[in-house]
Amino acid sequence: MLHHSDFYRAAVSDCGCHDNRMDKIWWNEAWMGWPVGPWYAANSNVTHAGKLRGAIAVQSLREALEIVTADEHPELWESATLNLANALQHLPSAHPGQNMLESIELYGQVLERRSEATLARARTLASKANALAHLGRYDEVRPMLVEAKSIFEQSRDAAGLAGIDAIEAEMLACPASVGEASHG
Repeated sequence: MLHHSDFYRAAVSDCGCHDNRMDKIWWNEAWMGWPVGPWYAANSNVTHAGKLRGAIAVQSLREALEIVTADEHPELWESATLNLANALQHLPSAHPGQNMLESIELYGQVLERRSEATLARARTLASKANALAHLGRYDEVRPMLVEAKSIFEQSRDAAGLAGIDAIEAEMLACPASVGEASHG
């Protein structure tokens, strides 16, 4: 995919080593030889990640979701859906508002399947709340932050709590009247 993006339209990876310099060395030695040399870096997806343009990643994830269904492959579907939502939320785009709305919808689809109070649900809630906050839809954000924060506190997840704090700080920096007005 990284070397022939003109040929491949979609790719799905469930597992694998993307950098043979960091995997179990005995396996890599069997295939790539010893000692470690420049060919290890040349075969690393980390080295070539810059070749994967955001638009190609988004297109690939969309096409993967046409093949992978939530019922047949729930873990793969969740992973691809969350990766697409994250890409739409964070990658530069000529249509940031549309992308943000699509990411909110995708996070919602995953949340429908993640009903238990788990860290996975809390992280998805925080991601959706972040997208909604960027659109100024604070009335929808607050209950999500409360639920996510409760789960993060129970799990003693400092990184999750820091993320919630960052979203709350961003909301405080932007007056509610601006956010509520943009809700439209």
